[in-house]
Amino acid sequence: MTNRGDSIIKIYRTKNYDEMSRTAANLISAQIILKPDCVLGLATAYLIITIIFVCYFLYLIIK
Repeated sequence: MTNRGDSIIKIYRTKNYDEMSRTAANLISAQIILKPDCVLGLATAYLIITIIFVCYFLYLIIK
C-alpha cells in the first residue's frame, strides 16, 4: 500500500502555450530516456498532438 504523502505534484509556470508544450515534451522525453519501458498516462486533445510533435522533433535532433 502506498502512502499518499509520497506523491508530489509539480506545477510549471510558462509564458505561453508553446513554452508549456515544449516543457511538457521535455519532461516526457526525459522520462522515456531514463526509463524506456515506462508507462505514460497522457491526456487526449490538442495538447497531446503538440507534445507528440515536439517529442518527434527532439528525436530527430538527437538521432
